[in-house]
Amino acid sequence: MGANRNTENQDHGRKLISKYRNKNTKKEELKPPPITTSDVNLTKEKDGSEKVQKNEKAEKVEKVEKVEKVENENVEKPESRQEKDEKQEVKVEKKKKKKIKLTKYDTQEEETARIVEEVFDQIIAEDTMRNFEPQARKVLSSESVIPFTEFKKVAGYIPPNVTKNFFISNMSKNRFSDVICLDHSRVSLADSTYIHASWINLDIKRKAIATQFPLRSTASDFWQMVIENKVKCILLIMTNGEYKKYGGDFVFPLNQDFISFEDRSIRVGEFKQIEMKKGWIMKVLSVTNGDYKGFVHVHHLKTWAHNSIPSDGFQFWQLQTYLQRYSEPPIYMSLSGCGRAGTFAFFETAHAALHASPASFNMTKCLETVRSGRLHSVQTREQFTFVYNSMAEHILGRSFCKETGGAEPEESTLAMLRKLTIE
Repeated sequence: MGANRNTENQDHGRKLISKYRNKNTKKEELKPPPITTSDVNLTKEKDGSEKVQKNEKAEKVEKVEKVEKVENENVEKPESRQEKDEKQEVKVEKKKKKKIKLTKYDTQEEETARIVEEVFDQIIAEDTMRNFEPQARKVLSSESVIPFTEFKKVAGYIPPNVTKNFFISNMSKNRFSDVICLDHSRVSLADSTYIHASWINLDIKRKAIATQFPLRSTASDFWQMVIENKVKCILLIMTNGEYKKYGGDFVFPLNQDFISFEDRSIRVGEFKQIEMKKGWIMKVLSVTNGDYKGFVHVHHLKTWAHNSIPSDGFQFWQLQTYLQRYSEPPIYMSLSGCGRAGTFAFFETAHAALHASPASFNMTKCLETVRSGRLHSVQTREQFTFVYNSMAEHILGRSFCKETGGAEPEESTLAMLRKLTIE
C-alpha cells in the first residue's frame, strides 16, 4: 500500500513537471520580437505607458496648484494704488518711446525720400537745361535784341479779371496812387486791415510777399504782417539816402535800440548788425507781441538805386543763395515794392523755372506769373534784360552765377551766421 502511494506520487510529479515544461515552451513561442528605440517612442506617443500617464497627471495637478497659489497670493496681497500707478507710468513711457522711435524712423524715411526726389529732379532739370544752350547763346550775343523784343510783349501785361477795390478804399495807406495792389493776391491781416502787400508764387512750393516801404502810419501793420506770417527774412532794397528820406527810423529800430508800436503792442529791437559784403548788411531783430517772440533777419541791400539794375552781379547771386536758406515766406521790399522788389521776385521765379521738372526758359511767362501777384513788377527794360541775361549765363555755366549759385559762403560769414538764432 505504501509502495502504491509512492508510485502515484511519482506519476503525479512527472505530470506536473511535464505540464510546467510545456507551459514555458509556449511562452517562448509567444515571445514578441525585439523592440527598437523608435518603436518605444511611437508606442509612448500613441498609447502612453501607465508611468507616463501618471507623470502627466502629476504635472497637471502641479500646474493647477501653482495657478491656485498665484491667485490666492493675488487675493491675499492686492496691489497698492502706488504700485498700479508705477506700472501704468512704465507702460505709458514704453508707448511714448515706441512712438518717438517710429516717428523718427518715419521722418527719416520721408526726409530721405524727399532728398532723393529733389536730386533726381535736379539731374533731369540740368539735362533739360542743356537744351536751352543755343537759345542762351543767342540772348548773350552782341547783336541780340531778344530781351528788348520780349519785354515789349509783356510790358503792359495785366492779369485777366482783376479788381482793386481795397486799394481804392484805402488810398491813405498807399505810398503811390498809381501803383495798384490787386484784391485777389493782397496780403490779408487777421483783423481785415488793409496793407499794400501782395503774394507772389515763386514756384509750385514757394511764395513771397512783395510790399512797399511802409508809411509812418502803416509801420505797425507791416510788423503785424511779419508776425502773422511767421516771416524770418526781409530783403530791403533801398539806398541810405532813400532810407533816411522816407522815414526808415520810424519802421526799423536804430542800432542796438528798440522801437514800439503802441496801437498793436508790438516791440521791435535790434540785437546785431553784420556787414555781409560791401553795401549789404544784415540786421538781427527781435519782435515781441504779448506772448509772441520771434527773430527776423533784415538783409539791407544799399547799392541798388531806384529805376536801375544791381551794380554787382556776383553779389546778387550770393544774396539769392543766402535768402534760399529760409524756409518761411520772405518779404521783398523796395520803395514801391514793384521795381526792385519785383525784379528780385522775377529773378527767383525765372531761376526756379530753370530748375523745375520740366524745366522752362520762358521769361515772358515768368514775368506774367510775378505780375499776377504784384502788378507793375519789373518797371524798366533794363531790369528785365538783367534777369534775362543772368539766366542765360546760368544756363551756360559762365562767370559768377555758376560759381556762387551752388558754392558755400565764405567761412567768416558762415561763422557769423552760426552765432545767430532764428526761432
